[in-house]
Amino acid sequence: MNKPSSSPHNLSAPPSGSYPDWILPDTLVSGAKHRWRSLASSAPASASPATTATSSVKLENDAEADVEVSFQLFEPPDVSSFSVRSRGVRDDGTPYHACVVGAEGNVVLLYIVLDMYEPGLFFVYTANHGSPSLEVLPRPSCSFNPTQSVGILPLAGGGGYLVAASACAQFLEGVFKCQLFLYSSETKAWSTKLAPVLGDRGTDWEAVRDHRTDKVIVVGQDSLGWVDLWQGILVCNLLSEEEPVLSFIDLPDPMPGNEDNFGITSARSIRDAICVGNLIRLVEVDYHQHEDAVTLGVTDTDDYGWNLEGKNLEPDAPFQGLA
Repeated sequence: MNKPSSSPHNLSAPPSGSYPDWILPDTLVSGAKHRWRSLASSAPASASPATTATSSVKLENDAEADVEVSFQLFEPPDVSSFSVRSRGVRDDGTPYHACVVGAEGNVVLLYIVLDMYEPGLFFVYTANHGSPSLEVLPRPSCSFNPTQSVGILPLAGGGGYLVAASACAQFLEGVFKCQLFLYSSETKAWSTKLAPVLGDRGTDWEAVRDHRTDKVIVVGQDSLGWVDLWQGILVCNLLSEEEPVLSFIDLPDPMPGNEDNFGITSARSIRDAICVGNLIRLVEVDYHQHEDAVTLGVTDTDDYGWNLEGKNLEPDAPFQGLA
């Protein structure tokens, strides 16, 4: 994701006191190498106390620290940024690391490492038109990738949220199953569930076995999808009254120029998937190479152009065509 310009005067900040209908949040914290005061002095008018929320955190040594998150809002296509200040941890008030893990509706899931030797923590920032809140989640007792395998699902009507992570599928008792780690804003606690992956003769079980999550997306109003941009998407309805199960959506084969990279390199630079309503959209960039370079298996650094192709997939149906 592109970062906003270093000069806020070149960006389309909304009028003071107003908020964009939606934003494109940067995924990494801004100003990590700069003192907060110098950063705040150049911030646009929209980076005001109205976007700032604070929470207290107990550290490993039982000391307490205040964590403050503020957003600098810009009208899309400009990218909105966020800043984190922590009192009582590092001398300059900046965290060791902070990033956006997921965002949907008015909630943002953040992963913040306050200091080098402090375990990371999940925070949920909730925007509320001038009265935002920041909640620190208890540390889960289980281990999972904190920035790629976790997503957040807001509940209808502003009634809280669910945070969910998924571990790799395992073949247990003749069925592929995934371990789900769930946090509820209602119970304020983590729980674990073992969810089977449902399928039929057409399911690519090798893709299920090899699935490694690149990102997590919200699918519809009640589900999260764990996306492997090469293999496919594991979708789970988290609001069902029945025990959770996962279904697998197979992604199309890569475009010709990307076939040699399939399953070997990260797909993040050439593929992305989002869900709008109940429609999953996959976008892929195909960089052209000279035919001789492909045949000889060497890397061609010359620029021969590229193609951008989109595909729509229904969550309950196989791939049906182009966007």
